[in-house]
Amino acid sequence: MKKLKFAVSAMLLAAMAAPVAAQYVSARADFVKAVHARDGNKVMQLLNENPPGLLDARDDDGNTPLIITIARQDEWAAFLLGKGADPDLPG
Repeated sequence: MKKLKFAVSAMLLAAMAAPVAAQYVSARADFVKAVHARDGNKVMQLLNENPPGLLDARDDDGNTPLIITIARQDEWAAFLLGKGADPDLPG
């Protein structure tokens, strides 16, 4: 009986984890797109609704939001650093 309860619990956890993981991947992509588009409202919304890992998401070229903002020399770089973006990630 214990094995059955464990199996059911594991199945339920796996079923719930997949949509959560997909939502997080989507949020990371949306965050990078918002940084590219300079959409401050969307950036703030996503940061408030998701874990801090968004700050180190990457675009299709492998650039983090911090690298994107540094390359275009705008003030968002300081904002992202203040929010916890990792300046040591290769870009």
